[in-house]
Amino acid sequence: MKLKAFVFLCSLSVISTSAFAQFFPANARMSVFPGQVRAEVFNSNYEPIVCEGYVFGRTASGMELNAFFRDIIPGGQFRHAFVYTNPYNPFMNGWSNINCRFARY
Repeated sequence: MKLKAFVFLCSLSVISTSAFAQFFPANARMSVFPGQVRAEVFNSNYEPIVCEGYVFGRTASGMELNAFFRDIIPGGQFRHAFVYTNPYNPFMNGWSNINCRFARY
């Protein structure tokens, strides 16, 4: 009985990890300006990809602002994601966490 339970749990772990194997991290180009943080994702493939992720920005006062996006990017196209702030509290740093997958799956 213990062996059957162990085999069942192992098979579930293999199924659940393989479901996320098709995602790959996007190489986003980041631009940090005093009033905005911009992440730019480029699809260098011939097939459309689906990208989703967060863009973060830290202001001079230490507050973190973020934005979530999910979009389909056709082959050879760009997508941008922005975070904005006011001129009295400019951004000091910006980063992103974006994952993509091919749209055919």
